[in-house]
Amino acid sequence: MSFKMKSPYNIEDMSIPVYHQKEEPGVMGRATNAGTITINKDIKDPKLYADVLAHEKVHVEQTKCGDLFYDHNHIYYKNRKIKRGKGVDGNPNLPHEKEAYKKSNTKKYIKK
Repeated sequence: MSFKMKSPYNIEDMSIPVYHQKEEPGVMGRATNAGTITINKDIKDPKLYADVLAHEKVHVEQTKCGDLFYDHNHIYYKNRKIKRGKGVDGNPNLPHEKEAYKKSNTKKYIKK
């Protein structure tokens, strides 16, 4: 007699390293060019944590498929070059952020 066991882990999530670290005020999470995610270690609300993780996973996918890339000075998204600076990084009106909010089905957490 045989049976199937369901894995207690989501296999898709296992390929994305997630780190928890102190972030500057207003930063909930980040996705890196290396395909990792950092989440603000001060997030305690499980719903907020899940939303931030889902949102950053979209950015990892955008990076993996070549649509999104960051350097110190610019954000490159689908052949568009956006100068980085205060009020630019994480701006929910930028096209890569709009896509991440839509695909992750999460609400916008406005920086304070």
